Amino acid sequence: MILHHSSFYDVTEKMAIVIGVFSFGFVQQISGNMRNAIGALVVFFVLGFIGLFLTLNKQKSETVMA
Repeated sequence: MILHHSSFYDVTEKMAIVIGVFSFGFVQQISGNMRNAIGALVVFFVLGFIGLFLTLNKQKSETVMA
């Protein structure tokens, strides 16, 4: 029996796939328009970039203080 140990990033990737596909389908079903569903995914990307930017700025400020 082969055991595969999943890392945190593997689990996070799978969760992101499920959430992205679900939100796309949900928004498309509710609105009846695929453009709105794509807009929902764009919101996820924008929030991700903002989170990345804030994290990088925090790391830079901690590096300068140290």
